[in-house]
Amino acid sequence: MKITIDNHSIDWFKEEFTIGAGQGIHLFGKVYGKTTIHDGFSVGIELAPLANVRDQFEQDGLTLFTEKQDEWFFADHDLAIKFNDSLQEPEYFFAE
Repeated sequence: MKITIDNHSIDWFKEEFTIGAGQGIHLFGKVYGKTTIHDGFSVGIELAPLANVRDQFEQDGLTLFTEKQDEWFFADHDLAIKFNDSLQEPEYFFAE
């Protein structure tokens, strides 16, 4: 899986989370919501230690990652994170 993220979203994550050594933003599938590939599930985010890493992306001091148990949610798809100015938060887009 390839993860891309725009600079505004990177800044948002850095402002919202105090990220310590060995930590990153864990991306996972959570119940409720909808994505372009899942109905009834959306992207969850949490500050977490880097453990059981499946995919990892680092840029400008920010680490985003998925864990091995998240395979079902992200399998065979790339993830693009783009800032939504109207919502004032990142949005998540999937592509094969």
